Amino acid sequence: MKKFFLYLIISSLWVACSQNNKDEIDCALYDPPWSHFYMKFVDSEGNNLITNGSIHPDSIHVEIDSRNAYFQLIPVNPDANPDSKWNAIENTIEIIDFPAHTKGNYMIYLNSQDSIPLEVTMQKINMACGYSITIPLEATYKNKELEFIELNSTAYLAELEW
Repeated sequence: MKKFFLYLIISSLWVACSQNNKDEIDCALYDPPWSHFYMKFVDSEGNNLITNGSIHPDSIHVEIDSRNAYFQLIPVNPDANPDSKWNAIENTIEIIDFPAHTKGNYMIYLNSQDSIPLEVTMQKINMACGYSITIPLEATYKNKELEFIELNSTAYLAELEW
């Protein structure tokens, strides 16, 4: 009888392990990546305008397609590794809100007098478990295409000379 139960347990484990498909994702445990779109405002010499005080972060307001857009200031991290590529996003804004379609018109208000119209083309990428992310493909300001720096496959930084 002991051998029968041992055989039953070993058989159950063998069947359970042999049916484990490693390509399938348990959607209950899936934590999808989020896309990140950072904007850095620089002068003609490449100096960060938030860092040097030319732009006060509390006065920034962002709209997308004529509605308020969610964004946040990425402050300086005093504990960051000085050689990290992520230092590039210090004193930038992260735009968290993306257009409903592939093109979006952002208006970035730097203060009560100055605003930046920005047209952004996005790409929707389907992920596992029905999730999708939206990443920026191109952005245009004053008929000039901004260059994106790819920090990783879901994080992009654009420098805007103002």
